[in-house]
Amino acid sequence: MTSRALCLLALGLAIPMQGLHVALKKQIKPEDLAKMSSFATTPTQWQGRIAPDFKLPQLDGGTFQLSEHVGREVVVLNFFATWCGPCRDEMPELARFHAQNAARPVRLVVIDAEEKRDVVASYVEREKVQLQIVLDEPGGVVKAYGAESLPTTVVVGVDGRIQLYQSGAIRNTDVTLEPLVAANLDRLSRGDVVSMDAYLAAVRTESYAPPSSGSVGSGLSGRPLEIAQKLDCPCGCSDKVAKCGCKTAKNIKARLGSMKLAERTDADIARELDREFCMGGM
Repeated sequence: MTSRALCLLALGLAIPMQGLHVALKKQIKPEDLAKMSSFATTPTQWQGRIAPDFKLPQLDGGTFQLSEHVGREVVVLNFFATWCGPCRDEMPELARFHAQNAARPVRLVVIDAEEKRDVVASYVEREKVQLQIVLDEPGGVVKAYGAESLPTTVVVGVDGRIQLYQSGAIRNTDVTLEPLVAANLDRLSRGDVVSMDAYLAAVRTESYAPPSSGSVGSGLSGRPLEIAQKLDCPCGCSDKVAKCGCKTAKNIKARLGSMKLAERTDADIARELDREFCMGGM
């Protein structure tokens, strides 16, 4: 085929593709575009940063403090909630990852986001979950890590830095996590790690992302308020979204205040909120 023919073929393909992109772009709502942009930029914002230190109670007693493990193990943090369908779907794969790494210095910590201890304990017993679970009922650690959507998985390397930040369920840990684990275990074997003192010093000087603007009071009225008064809060409490003060409820109320509700049923709006605040696999 001649160069001219190749150029004509490329042009012929480019024109309909451009039309397709334009058509798709017209269908994307501004709020959806902002959401996609956030999902795309958040991992980049966290990549390479020193992981915020934290200390949380464990479901089975005792406490977990990140600084006691950084530099000694590869730490995988998974932000989770019992009401989140994609989080529940992801659990078997995380359990498989945990079992595969039982004999290696790799620690998987599941951080429950803003739920009561009895709600989490009931879920763990019912589903026979055998993972290390810590409780972030106030939501401070979720906020510190900017985990706006669940599940979110963060890999903290032996250098104390975030090497993976993924929003959405992990379908295959062999692909997503194992390469990072192997590279960090190699560094660990060579002693190329951060000390606890050096890590904590770096934490004190790190500049972290500001809290999400979504965590604000609702100021709802009219139909948005009526919908919030009907929705059960997904944090596991007995309150409706309108009354609950948890981070997820605040985000839902903020989203309700910005949505266009005309000609939409309450059920349709509820489904959209569920998709937005409980992400599927990416």
